[in-house]
Amino acid sequence: MDDLSFGGSAESTYRTLRTISKDTDKNLFYRLRSIIGDSEAIEEKLSVYPSEWKILANLRCGLWYRSAFDGTCYFKSTDGHVGQWQFSLSRTNLHIVKDVAKSSGCVIIDSTRKGKRFPDSMSRTIPIWACTINRALAKIRGLTWDTSLHMPHWVPASEKSQVEPLIDTFVEKLLSSGAQLHEFGSSLEKPLRVMWVQAHDVTWLDDEDQYSNLPFTPVICLSASSTQMRDQLYIQGAGDDEESWAQGLSPKLFWDHQSMLMDPGYPGIEDRVSDLLRKEKEKIQNCAPKMQNEIFQIFPVSETGISIATDPSGLDHAFDRHDVVVNCSSVAYHSLEDKPGYKHIVANDKGRSTVLPMLDEFMKFVSPHVTQHHNILIHSVNGNNIPICLVLSILLTHYDFQGNLMEKPRTQFSKEIIQRMFLYLEQHIPQCRPSGFLMRDINKYFMTPKCFIKKPTSRSNTPQDANMEKLANDLIKI
Repeated sequence: MDDLSFGGSAESTYRTLRTISKDTDKNLFYRLRSIIGDSEAIEEKLSVYPSEWKILANLRCGLWYRSAFDGTCYFKSTDGHVGQWQFSLSRTNLHIVKDVAKSSGCVIIDSTRKGKRFPDSMSRTIPIWACTINRALAKIRGLTWDTSLHMPHWVPASEKSQVEPLIDTFVEKLLSSGAQLHEFGSSLEKPLRVMWVQAHDVTWLDDEDQYSNLPFTPVICLSASSTQMRDQLYIQGAGDDEESWAQGLSPKLFWDHQSMLMDPGYPGIEDRVSDLLRKEKEKIQNCAPKMQNEIFQIFPVSETGISIATDPSGLDHAFDRHDVVVNCSSVAYHSLEDKPGYKHIVANDKGRSTVLPMLDEFMKFVSPHVTQHHNILIHSVNGNNIPICLVLSILLTHYDFQGNLMEKPRTQFSKEIIQRMFLYLEQHIPQCRPSGFLMRDINKYFMTPKCFIKKPTSRSNTPQDANMEKLANDLIKI
């Protein structure tokens, strides 16, 4: 793995190295090679932490640095950018509070590109989040624990002084949002506090027993980035901005097929990735639901009876626990078509994911089952973006903000209602992260008069159409 395999003469190898080094940041092989090196440093660092701590990947970059995680979180660097500090209600990450209350700590993995030791998500966003959670819990539980804002020493004091007055505003925003903070944080015994560790540096604590003696609950921000050039082809923060280099390769596929992709060396890496993606696509298209007792990961939405699954195996088995299965992926399961609780519904606008065309049909099918308290599974092999939006549509129509089924469907909607219901969903399925385009579909469907909703493939041809479209777009802005 450490040897560079190019073939040919030493002179041709030198020319190849020189050519690659000019465009290293876009080179697939050396990004993956750098990720492997950073991952090895991370594993060494993780060995000093208590085994019961959960290891979380900060989406999406963090997912590249380990073959398996205990979970994920979503802290955006933009929420910590200078002058834009905020506590996002669409990224409350309250599941972390529940996790660390049980295990007394956790590790969050992420990385950043050249010029920084830690991403802003770790230096600023997570400390702001931790302080907001601590103050909110202190307020609702009557605690007198540490509620100070703790930021790393490299954040200027002038910046910290600008952030501190905003924390109480964030607390009020969180408490008034309807977030189930008490449910998630009722058993937290010590306040949260962030600690920053680089994977390639020396760790200041190497004795697990010392962590239990800390006066706070540690949230370790473990950065995979090395600011020291380990070799001329090392890429700091190689996992960042995957759209620009990964060519469709996902972290899971990479780690599952690491040897096949990397052992032959640089030549042919793009062809090997393309071949792997083609085989995976064929596998998904040709797969059929299986009745064996295979692992079938299901994500329930609290006690609502609604769940999400993205694993193509085990769907027949899922009918043992669910009355209804809605398949909203591109793969059709013909063996299930005769089951009365099965529905295949999919909408795609010229390759672009969208839920707007399917929502009427979906809600007409699923609403009677909801009112009869049936257990419902929303399934897709294409990721959870579409299922999340469909589940959100059910919750908005039939459930209150505590997850209780209402006697009558909700008929009035606002951006506050949609935001608050999404917050409820995000608390129970932290993986939910629909695209802005899909959320616009949801907002448009529920907040725009149906006569104003135009199909995604339609275009405004008249001034009246244009005015309706403008009104719809104004209504969906959150």
